[in-house]
Amino acid sequence: MTHTPEKVEVTEQVSDGESTDSWFSVPTPSTARSRSGSPLPAEAVVAPEELATIYAELEEKWGRCVALYVHGSTIFANHVPQDLDLIAVVEEPKHELAQDSPDSQFVLGRCEVSVYAKECFLQKLENMDLTMLTCLNTPERFVLKALEDPRVSNLKIDLDLLEASVISYAVFTWKKFQRVLDEWKDPYKSSKNAYFVFRVMNLGCQLAEHGRIQDLKAVNAKWDVVRRVYDDLNIQPGDSNVVEAVLAHDFLLTLRDFQKQIERAKSAGGATGPSEAQPILDTCAVCLEQKEESATANDTGMLSSSGWVRLVNCRHCFHASCIAQSLRVRPDHPVCPMCRASVRMDGSSNPNVLKWFREQVRASKRSRYSYAGYPATLRIREPVEGQAPAPRVEGFASLGDACLRLAEAWCQEAEALNDQGRFKMAAEVYKRAMSLPVLPTKRFAEIQGFRAKTYRRLAENKKVSSRKQGDNDDGEEDPLVGMAAEWAIQEAEEALEKDPKCFLAAWEGAIAAKHIGWWNKGRQLAKKAMQAVPHGPQHRAERETASTLFLLMAEEEQEEKQRKVLEMQQSKQQAEPEVDAKEVEWARGVAIQLNEALKAEDFKRPHHQIWKLIGPGLKKKDADMLFSEIRQLVWEKWNPIAWQHGYRTSWDTLARKSFCARVVDVANADVAEVKALVREMEDRTCLEWPDIAEAVEKIKYDETWAYTKREDGTWGTWNGPTSL
Repeated sequence: MTHTPEKVEVTEQVSDGESTDSWFSVPTPSTARSRSGSPLPAEAVVAPEELATIYAELEEKWGRCVALYVHGSTIFANHVPQDLDLIAVVEEPKHELAQDSPDSQFVLGRCEVSVYAKECFLQKLENMDLTMLTCLNTPERFVLKALEDPRVSNLKIDLDLLEASVISYAVFTWKKFQRVLDEWKDPYKSSKNAYFVFRVMNLGCQLAEHGRIQDLKAVNAKWDVVRRVYDDLNIQPGDSNVVEAVLAHDFLLTLRDFQKQIERAKSAGGATGPSEAQPILDTCAVCLEQKEESATANDTGMLSSSGWVRLVNCRHCFHASCIAQSLRVRPDHPVCPMCRASVRMDGSSNPNVLKWFREQVRASKRSRYSYAGYPATLRIREPVEGQAPAPRVEGFASLGDACLRLAEAWCQEAEALNDQGRFKMAAEVYKRAMSLPVLPTKRFAEIQGFRAKTYRRLAENKKVSSRKQGDNDDGEEDPLVGMAAEWAIQEAEEALEKDPKCFLAAWEGAIAAKHIGWWNKGRQLAKKAMQAVPHGPQHRAERETASTLFLLMAEEEQEEKQRKVLEMQQSKQQAEPEVDAKEVEWARGVAIQLNEALKAEDFKRPHHQIWKLIGPGLKKKDADMLFSEIRQLVWEKWNPIAWQHGYRTSWDTLARKSFCARVVDVANADVAEVKALVREMEDRTCLEWPDIAEAVEKIKYDETWAYTKREDGTWGTWNGPTSL
């Protein structure tokens, strides 16, 4: 059986309890014959300037507007509105409009507009979406632009679809008040959701009985009842059991009344079913006080904490404050103190009602119904004929939610590539995940930590390959080992800048530093890994592992330094090849000439202005510039001497290196006089001997940079062919 609405009028959509952020509204008149009979305000709901701006925004970015309705708390006339919620319907949208997502909304001044494609709006309407049905039954002053379409004018109420839609919406809102209270910790919004359940059921009853909504303000008084319950019982986060114990029986009665109204509409006045069993006892089992004569287990009884409350799954009654006290003692066991029946709606409540509380009911057409988004509207999942219903897939609630899910999928793909040994490709996939526009800082740092782990595994893989081929290529290590380790350290440090508590990034960076002998950097990252581990015994293993790594690197660093010192001592003990006497004489003469050239006024410190600028607070860039000036002054005095011996040092850097190397080779052969002259020249120029020929870049993070192995197996203090 179907009902046809007597009159199509536009109205604001009913949003879920959370969406009604303000329960105020302009007093709405009564084209729907409101019982409150509030007068029509003289001013328009939306000023002409606001309306023109909204139409222009829709036309420019969304599509041609064919309908515009006021919705939300405004049309229910609770209070004077401070903002305004609107539903816009556009034809031929300029881009895909995501259902139930903030991406299909925009805000202009006090107006928040939710945009629907025309086909989507009509589809929801034909499936008895309560939000869209309310739009067709709103007082005319809230219809800013009516939708003109034969599917609207010929709409008929399908009672089966209406029953499924209204009850699923009510159950969605009922569960939401619990989630908002316990998880979001917002008692006020929770109370709005609890109140909105009864409004949803009342609107459904009006549609079933009259084929239209006659009074949008029929349950406004229920708001005072619900607020009184929350205030008198001091409802706090975690008290959802208390609220359900007080309101669940009333909700169940409302559900039954709606189902009876549906049955009456189908049978045109048939039987209404058996009456409810009478409550048990007139004495509260908690405080043992008698029920007051005026107390009843309905709305009136819930107006104060001493109200008489009947539980939903049994006929036992209690004072509201008494059952609240009992449930708060054992929040994990919300049961009746008398019979141990659950105070929540379960199998004992009503089999005809319980089925609506199941998360997934695949066999029934009701499984097509779920609500989401703001404003909350139906999501319909149609199974393919002849096939099992498709798995339940919820859409994204926001761009942030979409980015998180996409990042998770890409991280799984990258991990699979890592398992296959395709490390470079995995690093690129992680980079793609990091480029998503809306990612929480903690998640971004975690993904960057995974990328550091990928580079660390690449370094280890190349290191193992180099060892396997060591017999064929003299044991030379693949250069990619050091590069990959440096990449891992860089990614780890960037991740820690975003989230200092990212243990993964600190750990992977420390391991990478250990592989290439960057002991100081490795200790720093290992220390950060220790600091990133949360306190508590459950994290003791991670903390001990990080501290062990810190100590291990300190020990390995000491062993490495001892090994290098031992090699240097052994190389010194070996007999140095004898140096030709003529070469010694040449080096002594040249060193004396070079030193005498530096005894000019320019190099009598501290008189020269350049050296006055050198200090401990000097930045590297400025220091390099100053030393470059000193180097230029030195070679202005040395070039004539070098040219005498055949070295074109005026423009050739290699000639300068060869010239200096020839002098220092003799000094390294234990010629004390030449060595002393070299030391004196270093002191005069404030430059180490290798830096005089050309600026030498120290290896980053390597404390042993000064020890360089020469081709002959000896160790020196710079990267040139020879050294002191």
